[in-house]
Amino acid sequence: MQNVVLSTGQIAVLRSVDELTEGQSRKIEIARARSGAVIQKFQKPIYIDANGEDTFDATPSPTTRVGVPTSALDEVSDEDWERINGFSDVLINEMTVSLDGSPVVNPSELKKSVYGALSDAVSSQYASKQVSVDGPDEKVNPLAGAVESTDSSSVNPI
Repeated sequence: MQNVVLSTGQIAVLRSVDELTEGQSRKIEIARARSGAVIQKFQKPIYIDANGEDTFDATPSPTTRVGVPTSALDEVSDEDWERINGFSDVLINEMTVSLDGSPVVNPSELKKSVYGALSDAVSSQYASKQVSVDGPDEKVNPLAGAVESTDSSSVNPI
């Protein structure tokens, strides 16, 4: 666990990614996938117009970037907004042990400045997760056949 001083001056005790339980990790990943799916639904390719400005109108020079046009925000339902914002709420709930000594019960009831500062802190903590600390020699190759396996599908017939 790590004590983090937020930009609001409050102290948040945050879990590291390694301290999350499987259940907590699943909640975060589900919320992230749902949020991403909603955002992806409204994304469109960004092109560069003749003046070198970004545009959503197709021009001869497309880029690989995507974005959500402001006009698409009118199409986002309340349920979609809940899913977009839900990722931050779940991340705060699962990674925050306490805020100034008290648990955070409902992140959306925090003052906007506190919510933003805490969201930034947990997002930064979550983004710093390490996939593996093992080197390649310590990893197990999941595609390699077991030494005494009776599975012939991984055996070379030649």
